[in-house]
Amino acid sequence: MKQIIAQGKFTEYINDDGWEYIARKNNRKVVSIIAHTDNNELILVKQFRKPINKYVIEFPAGIIDEGETPQQAALRELKEETGFNGIVRNVEGPFTKSAGITNEETYIVYITALNQTQQNLQDDEKIEIIKVGLDTSDNPCKLLNKNIILDSNVAMIVSVLDSK
Repeated sequence: MKQIIAQGKFTEYINDDGWEYIARKNNRKVVSIIAHTDNNELILVKQFRKPINKYVIEFPAGIIDEGETPQQAALRELKEETGFNGIVRNVEGPFTKSAGITNEETYIVYITALNQTQQNLQDDEKIEIIKVGLDTSDNPCKLLNKNIILDSNVAMIVSVLDSK
């Protein structure tokens, strides 16, 4: 039997026949954006993540709002988080990152980033833009320390690039 144990503004903590997980309340679909510039740079962001009490280097990402397509959400989030406009090249998904703990579904959106203007961050967001070359000399792992961790999606892309 499904039981809501606790809830916050955006999520619920659920027990479903002994299986405990976190569910988004309004929309469980998100985009993760793999954007590159004409200079062959991958656009990443660094932001503090409370659940792990560390900075995370990750792809720009965000929730798909009601009525939005993954493409629309990706272009909006890329602009908000990095200031870049872009052209959507491809969309894949949905995928899951942590199916054992959350109901979130992720669409991966590939974008060619064009001109950059100013970020349009929400009041609670502090996001640093990081551009790394798609060659292995600019490996984002060089930026890691005890207070900075790499998102698993970024780590997988870096591993693929390093193996070439």
